[in-house]
Amino acid sequence: MGLSPETPATHVRGRVPLRDYSSHDAARSRRPALPRGRRRMEKRAESASGFRKETVNKILHLHFKDDKTRVSSDALLLMAEMLNVFVREAAARGARQAQAEDLDRVDIEHVEKVLPQLLLDF
Repeated sequence: MGLSPETPATHVRGRVPLRDYSSHDAARSRRPALPRGRRRMEKRAESASGFRKETVNKILHLHFKDDKTRVSSDALLLMAEMLNVFVREAAARGARQAQAEDLDRVDIEHVEKVLPQLLLDF
C-alpha cells in the first residue's frame, strides 16, 4: 500500500506522524547557512573525484617561504577546484593528442606534448 498525495503524512502501520522537514530553516539546523555558491563548491570538493583540503593545503605549504602562512577554507576550496579543472583539462587534451595520432590509449607522452600550451593557458 503506497502513499498518494491525498494520504495524510503519517506512518501507515504505526500511525506515527512523519516530520515535515521542508519548513526547517537555517536557524534550526546545526550548521550556519552558507551562500549558495559556497555550498556547491563544498559539495564538489567533498566528492570522490576532487582533491581533499588536506592534500591541497600540503601542496600549497610546500611552496610557501614562511611556515606560519595560513590558507583560509575558501582559498583551499578554490584551489581544489582549480586543480580539478587543470587535471581534467590535461586529460582531455592528452586524449585529443592520442586521437590525432590514431591511438586508442593515452600515454604520458601525449600529456607531455600538450603540457606547454596547457601551462600557458592556465
